[in-house]
Amino acid sequence: MAYARAFLDESKSGQPNKKVKELKEIFRQFVNACSMALDINERLIKEDQYEYHEGLKANFKSMVRELSEIIHEQIEF
Repeated sequence: MAYARAFLDESKSGQPNKKVKELKEIFRQFVNACSMALDINERLIKEDQYEYHEGLKANFKSMVRELSEIIHEQIEF
């Protein structure tokens, strides 16, 4: 998130350029990969890992929400 705040926040970086657009796309791909990993993890966890997995999902949703605010678009996962 530190990279997103530093390089994608338009109030800090000014007008978006080609590299900023590429970085936004990379973050979208990262969110997609994390979502897929959470889905796989959910299928593989044991009963005693459920609470930890719920924490992972909550932190993921928080990250996506913050990233969506930074880039001014709703990231779907």
